[in-house]
Amino acid sequence: MELKEILSHAEAVQFLLYSIQHGKQTRTALKKALPKDVPTDALLDAMTDFGFLCRDGKQFRLNQERLEQLRQFLQLYTAVQNQTAEQDFTHFLTAQREQEIPHAMLGTELAFFE
Repeated sequence: MELKEILSHAEAVQFLLYSIQHGKQTRTALKKALPKDVPTDALLDAMTDFGFLCRDGKQFRLNQERLEQLRQFLQLYTAVQNQTAEQDFTHFLTAQREQEIPHAMLGTELAFFE
């Protein structure tokens, strides 16, 4: 499982991290706590492979250092996405001015300023 796939199960991952931090640490306990359609085994294995979790026998524990690195990466990724969106909007406004359209639609301008 790739990091992208792990992130596509964000709610389950958050639940797993919270559960491991607050007491449920075995694979069996974690599988029982999530719906059957969630690929719990694959998520736990991938999170361990990426270093977000460590195993002590049958129990999982959080690797705080790697989780902090992931948090920083996600902040950077979000900032880049926001910058790209802002550049796209600026390009959109420039194109409108070149076509002599005085303003963007009101909803678009309000969304930009929010």
